[in-house]
Amino acid sequence: MIGRLVALALMCGAGVLHAEEFESWVRAEVASGKKTIVLPKGTHHAYAKNGIQRTLHISNNNDGMKQILFDLQDAEDLVIDGNGAELIFHGHIIPFYLKNAKNVTIKNLTIDWEHPFFSQGEIVNVGKGFFDVRFGDEYPVGIRDERLVFLNPDLPEPMDFNNINIVNPELGRLVFKSQDEYGVGSDHTAELLEKNLVRLRSLHILSPLKPGHIAVFQYNDRSSPGFTVHRSENIHLQNITMYHAAGFGSIFEGSRNIYIDRLKAVRRPNSGRWYTTHHDVTHFVECRGDIHITNCRFEFQGDDDCNIHGIFRPVMRKEDDKTLRTRLNHFQQMGVDTLFMGDMIGFHDAETLELLGEGKLAKFMDRDPAQEDRLVFEDPLPDLDWKNVVVTLRAYDTDVQISNNHFSNHRARNLLIKTLGKVRIHDNYFNVQGCAIKIRSEATSWYEAGGVEDVEIYNNVFDQCNSGGFSQATFHIHATLIITIVKFRFIRM
Repeated sequence: MIGRLVALALMCGAGVLHAEEFESWVRAEVASGKKTIVLPKGTHHAYAKNGIQRTLHISNNNDGMKQILFDLQDAEDLVIDGNGAELIFHGHIIPFYLKNAKNVTIKNLTIDWEHPFFSQGEIVNVGKGFFDVRFGDEYPVGIRDERLVFLNPDLPEPMDFNNINIVNPELGRLVFKSQDEYGVGSDHTAELLEKNLVRLRSLHILSPLKPGHIAVFQYNDRSSPGFTVHRSENIHLQNITMYHAAGFGSIFEGSRNIYIDRLKAVRRPNSGRWYTTHHDVTHFVECRGDIHITNCRFEFQGDDDCNIHGIFRPVMRKEDDKTLRTRLNHFQQMGVDTLFMGDMIGFHDAETLELLGEGKLAKFMDRDPAQEDRLVFEDPLPDLDWKNVVVTLRAYDTDVQISNNHFSNHRARNLLIKTLGKVRIHDNYFNVQGCAIKIRSEATSWYEAGGVEDVEIYNNVFDQCNSGGFSQATFHIHATLIITIVKFRFIRM
């Protein structure tokens, strides 16, 4: 075994590692217990079929068996220096998985997928209730049951799409007043007119289409974030470029002190691709302490730049004077484990979301097969109509700093803020089809919670925000205790 590791190390130095050799080298380096891992220079490929398998429940994503390259469970005081290397992934695979990790820094690398989880083609003809799209050979297509599917070479099955977005390549941006085409994704018929040329018919086309526009088709899949971080603390992502991720760029759950600096989610030069990450670039679920995003550039991703939120858990019943049974209601939150003993839990009216009281968590019991949790509190519970109550984490020590970033040219929102503590958003550039900053909780759909109380927004530029056909304002703000918006600049066409 020692001889094999020496040979692998020599090959790393020579920059000639093949995919399986690189994957074996990564596993050996992680298992060695080293405190610094330096990747060999060059481009390295990793395949889902060779990944480490774990069954994971990742919030806002599809759960199940996952394949992992860097399995960093229980890692501590670790630095992974990419050394300028580029990692190219194939299929359903998570590049970095951290659980119960402490003091981990990942830096100086580039991440991409050989075949992204979207396809795109040029609109060449538009008529009443239909449009024709010509795809390049790099985006092979098929027809299944009169529906368009995509034949990604790295995936075992054809992929459906659930949304289309429209790009004006001459302007280098999404088409003004274009919309999400979820209706087309769910209700259309497709006809292959000739090789790579597809006619899509639908009664639900909303966007102003023209020949020459580029249609970007998002796969109906959320499977493989670039970075998945669970119940960890003091995590640093530095100087990383993400040309693509087959899900979120990064997701942090039940974690503390997250620092993201000089992360770029940008289009790969000379690739012709129009989209970057499949969904959000950064996503935080019931995190505490510092959440700092600085000096970053995010563009053309499939969803938000950043979403920071908690989870509303409906109360199923009160079991005794200190115990509640609660449930995770959204199917992409099933199995999520983000609460700790000693957490302060808020009791909210399920309809108005008014805070009715609080209690300190003494014990958080494993969920049963019905996805119900048992929450045991230190003190007796107040007398409430518990069947009309939802509960959520009250993380008062959260410190959100979002500064000196460039957020531009994508279909959703820039920032979704749903957290307690101090939120400071300053010296950023915003450009988006939806609202630039949204502050809103809800307990009916995604159950994303957050009592926002202290927000300052200053020294920002808002350039043609709210330019899509679905949004209402640059700022979409619901009940907030204290919010200050000053020293800003608006740019309009």
